Amino acid sequence: TLFGLIVPLADLYADRPRPQRQAKAQADKLTSQQCIDLLERARGPGWQAKVAELAQQMRVSAQVLIDLGMGWRWGDVEHGKQLEDGSWDYPMRDGGGQVIGVHRRLARPFTRGSDEISKLMQKGSRLGLVYAPAVWDKGGPVLLVEGMTDTAALMELGISAIGRPNDKAGADQLAELLADLELDRQVLVVGERDQKADGRWPGRDGAV
Repeated sequence: TLFGLIVPLADLYADRPRPQRQAKAQADKLTSQQCIDLLERARGPGWQAKVAELAQQMRVSAQVLIDLGMGWRWGDVEHGKQLEDGSWDYPMRDGGGQVIGVHRRLARPFTRGSDEISKLMQKGSRLGLVYAPAVWDKGGPVLLVEGMTDTAALMELGISAIGRPNDKAGADQLAELLADLELDRQVLVVGERDQKADGRWPGRDGAV
């Protein structure tokens, strides 16, 4: 039995980004070199002391954060918000190690509506992985976690760790990064313990 469904073309393509919008979105993205330039700005006077300050808060060594590319940027404007107290900035990378974005951890969170904002992506950044290309592989099992904090904690313990940007993103980049891993190497996906009152569990769902 055959059947047909007539759908107006406007509805069929309603959810698809138009070529003009795609081109504009692509043009708004930062290049790898622009991201690197921003990170170099975060290595100005006093940056090491500020990274050491964050390391103490996180109970990891400053070297771990430096290996991840961490720096400190004094206050400026981001997404229309004056970040008066500055931010700890670190790179987000693709599976080949190229810097594709800059993540900013704010020294002083601010409120937007009912939300408290403590982290921001640099405008024009792409989501990527958090890892230290030169030292991430320490042998043994590879743990795939969420974010910089968990990645740094495992690095401090001498564990091979790679941070995903969130519970959903980063799969293609991980596939590229881990493509040459030994076939018998154990890879463990670690989900966040973030079950919600309504039963949703993003960390678990993203892990599986």
